[in-house]
Amino acid sequence: MTCDFVKEDGTRCKNPTREGSALCWWHDPKKVTERLEAAAAGGRARGPKTLPPETPYVELRSGADLARLIELTVNQIRRGEIDYRIAFAMAPYVSVQRAILSDVAEERLTALEQALENAGERRGFSR
Repeated sequence: MTCDFVKEDGTRCKNPTREGSALCWWHDPKKVTERLEAAAAGGRARGPKTLPPETPYVELRSGADLARLIELTVNQIRRGEIDYRIAFAMAPYVSVQRAILSDVAEERLTALEQALENAGERRGFSR
């Protein structure tokens, strides 16, 4: 038999009923505590949503540092050592750091070009 619960749109629930009830596990009011406990257990089973306190600090001062962090994180996800949601949470910050490093590199390149140009002008060279 299927559950007697009628949804807001007027359709009936299609889940099977519980023994001795006209309702399924999801809609039986006597199962509220059991459902809450199951939901809590499911959340605990998925693992932590944060890294443990002993996780080492990672410097992010270069593109190579970012590449190492991404490599490490991908491998930790693959081995089940961290929750993939941690990596998803890190992604925007890694992107921002990458943009910052790109800006810094651009500024350094501009400064080097200016220095070379100035050195060439002092020696009588021009472009």
